[in-house]
Amino acid sequence: MSNLLAVQNVTVRFGGLVALNRVDFQIEQGTIYGLIGPNGAGKSTFINAITGIYKPQEGTIRFQGEMIHGHKPHRIAQLGIARTFQTLGLFPKMTVMENLLVGLHGQLKGNALSAALLLRGTKIAETAGRQKVLEMLSYLGMEDLIQRKASDLPFGHSKLLEIGRALLSSPKLLLLDEPTSGLSAEERQKTVEVIHRIRREKGITIILVEHNLPFIRSISDRLGVLNFGMKIADGPPGEVLENPQVIEAYIGKEEGHA
Repeated sequence: MSNLLAVQNVTVRFGGLVALNRVDFQIEQGTIYGLIGPNGAGKSTFINAITGIYKPQEGTIRFQGEMIHGHKPHRIAQLGIARTFQTLGLFPKMTVMENLLVGLHGQLKGNALSAALLLRGTKIAETAGRQKVLEMLSYLGMEDLIQRKASDLPFGHSKLLEIGRALLSSPKLLLLDEPTSGLSAEERQKTVEVIHRIRREKGITIILVEHNLPFIRSISDRLGVLNFGMKIADGPPGEVLENPQVIEAYIGKEEGHA
């Protein structure tokens, strides 16, 4: 398999704090790559560097061979990289349909808030975008919730709606930031099924940031570990989770809080 994403010697600093320290990642096309590490290890910074929210001071980021570090977030999205966030970014007073339409047109315009302000009172729901949204809701099994306000959705459905909004841009690379955080066992299983379908049916490469070790071990093809901004392990999940450095830096700390 060829590398879809190549991150080489990337360093991100905030004043005197080094959030990422010369990290290297090679993400193969068509894989699910899990990323773990303690709180503050640099996982979200890594995602933000890929998506253009943070600009690395050193190193390179290539997507499909094209240098993308330094690009603005909407340009990176146009190239085929989409993401979700730990904190839901839905518009609570809008319906499920409207939230997805905002996501679709916000990606095209580069500004979701502007799209939200323009949405009501237009004929946007009669465009081809509406059909695309309907197909996405059917794909997620949420077609019965089309007119439900986002604020009235169960948390698991809200998380799926975030994933659906990211998928509307037809990405080649999907970054999921803690997609099962706060979910019940039933909701988590539904999310697992959706993630497997995304890879299997759409061929999308996925980078998955998670704290739930059994979940990420079961779903990932490869697993990377960050600690204090440095990559300390990378490989098959079983091998990585048995690495003494990983046990000390991540698993040991989790057990210590149990």
